[in-house]
Amino acid sequence: MLLRRAGPKQNGKSLKTSTRSLILLKDFGLTGERLDLPPTCQIEFPEADISVNAETSAEKYKRFIVHFAPDEGLYAGGVFRVEFSVKDVPEYPHMPPKARMLTQIWHPNIDLKGNICHNFLKVDQIFGSGAGYTPALKMSGVVMGVLTLFYGEENPDDPLNLEAAQQYKTNREAFNKKATDWTRNYAKRVEIPPHCLAAS
Repeated sequence: MLLRRAGPKQNGKSLKTSTRSLILLKDFGLTGERLDLPPTCQIEFPEADISVNAETSAEKYKRFIVHFAPDEGLYAGGVFRVEFSVKDVPEYPHMPPKARMLTQIWHPNIDLKGNICHNFLKVDQIFGSGAGYTPALKMSGVVMGVLTLFYGEENPDDPLNLEAAQQYKTNREAFNKKATDWTRNYAKRVEIPPHCLAAS
């Protein structure tokens, strides 16, 4: 299983990470962060083919796509693509990265345009108390936090998809059916070009 209840905790749940790092994000946000993710994640760098010189060597690492295959729950069986970027966040790591769902999903906290509502994407001074982002999370913490949304971490009281949130609260059976139907119909594996695939 992918995210067993063991290891470091996120949002009160323990998550198991890979025993190895998938990639060293060289110069990522000028921090040189390691990205430690579960073993069923694949990382795509869409801009990996840009020319490498003194001005662009870090640019290809500032946006990446996590291809994630949940192994349990409503979204099991699908492969979801979530984009993370600091290209337009010059204040990173003092401000959270941008995150966007690229796969259509029926979820209270993800709208039909791919916007994601998660505390790790918010900061207190902008969104008020209760927001969870701090620079100490680093990119791995933010990604792992967003991935918990696939494992029963729905929050219908802080929704982006109002219709999904209402259905979640009033007709859980219908919500579950629609979530699994959409997973089957939309969450298809997308091949990553070899030159864009993160090295193990």
